[in-house]
Amino acid sequence: KGLVRQVPWIDPSTVEAHLAMPDGVRLYYRALIPALVIRQSGRAVRLLSKGGRALPSGFTEDQQSLFLSINIPEGVELPSTGDSSSVGLLQEAVRIFPEVDQLKALTKLNIVAIQQQADYRSNESSIVPPLTFVTADGLEIEWGRSAYTPDPFSVDANKRPLTLERKGYRLSQLMKQFPNLVGVGRVVL
Repeated sequence: KGLVRQVPWIDPSTVEAHLAMPDGVRLYYRALIPALVIRQSGRAVRLLSKGGRALPSGFTEDQQSLFLSINIPEGVELPSTGDSSSVGLLQEAVRIFPEVDQLKALTKLNIVAIQQQADYRSNESSIVPPLTFVTADGLEIEWGRSAYTPDPFSVDANKRPLTLERKGYRLSQLMKQFPNLVGVGRVVL
């Protein structure tokens, strides 16, 4: 079991070994599923699992293009293989991944990247940054923070929180007015 737990593509907490007669061992484990490619200055530097663990390299650039990218500034500390990141931007990208996945399925938008909102000053605060989703044709959707992160700025005029459902509804209304958001460069939800 110890050796299997060291394989970087396996979640070590799920490894189980059972004796299988007459002379074998049956192993059970859960593989870590790649979800996000971390990019700095456009180049892939690390792969994250759905749970936020850094995975080893091994995918070609073509294969990595199938995963959602998280664009991070130079100098942001990258997690070592097998570790989770302590950087708020990467933690928030992992938390928001299911929302992006759901949004892609519902809207059929080709969202290819997540990035920190351009006007957010990361050096001045340790608060988790709001995020922008970027489509293949360059449309930017300023989404804010994930449903799991308190966001004092994602409120409407009546100070009600903009939940995933409310943001999705706003986006769907905009998509009715501008099918597939053709001609739109940026959406602020």
